Amino acid sequence: MKRRTIPWVIALFFLAAFSCDKNKPDPECKDASCCHPEYNEYVEYIMDEPALLMGPPQFSNWAIRVTTGYPTGSNNAKSNLLDICESSLDKIQGFVPEIDTAQGVIYRYRVSGKVLSDVKNPRLVATPLLSISIDKIEKIK
Repeated sequence: MKRRTIPWVIALFFLAAFSCDKNKPDPECKDASCCHPEYNEYVEYIMDEPALLMGPPQFSNWAIRVTTGYPTGSNNAKSNLLDICESSLDKIQGFVPEIDTAQGVIYRYRVSGKVLSDVKNPRLVATPLLSISIDKIEKIK
């Protein structure tokens, strides 16, 4: 009986040591696993940035326009338009999108989250294609 249990114990040990838990997405999204990891890479964290929420029916996808151009540490082109990751869409439910007009932008929201850039597999555009994984969004009163 002992001879049969020893291989099973060894097998269970190796299953636990080499389990698939290592392939789970990072809950903090530092590896961009929450938002198209084949393209994106973590750039920086923003905190309480004033934002304008844009989305359907005026635009095909959800995005925010922020006051600062990102990535901030780069000397290259910057963008203040951030696509919202699909994993963050539940955080903007109930918020009303607005139209970005040339007459003056009113930033009605404050957003905090991780800015991600398509540096792994860049697409040829004039400004960087950035995304955001939202940690917190709130309406400015």
